[in-house]
Amino acid sequence: MIDLGRSVVLLLGCAHAGVVNTLDHVQHLTGEKPVSAVIGGLHLGSASEERIQQTTARLRAAQLEILAPAHCTGWLATVRLWQAFPDLCRPASVGTFFEFKRD
Repeated sequence: MIDLGRSVVLLLGCAHAGVVNTLDHVQHLTGEKPVSAVIGGLHLGSASEERIQQTTARLRAAQLEILAPAHCTGWLATVRLWQAFPDLCRPASVGTFFEFKRD
């Protein structure tokens, strides 16, 4: 987690605990600060369509500015997320650079 002041960026290596659980925990830790970006592995590679839909709904509720699914998100979940958030999704691979300013 990167604290930007009024919001936070969630930087994931691989969300083994689940991205929804991780989002909820970060918001609890920060006193409900909004999460402006989720970047990294969402650990949905073997997720069912139902779980992908539930995760998509939770990410939509978070009102993200950037979503950058990486390696362990899995192809199906990555496609579904890009379909659901075409204006928010960004590529995330080795060498990808993101820049954030403190709020």
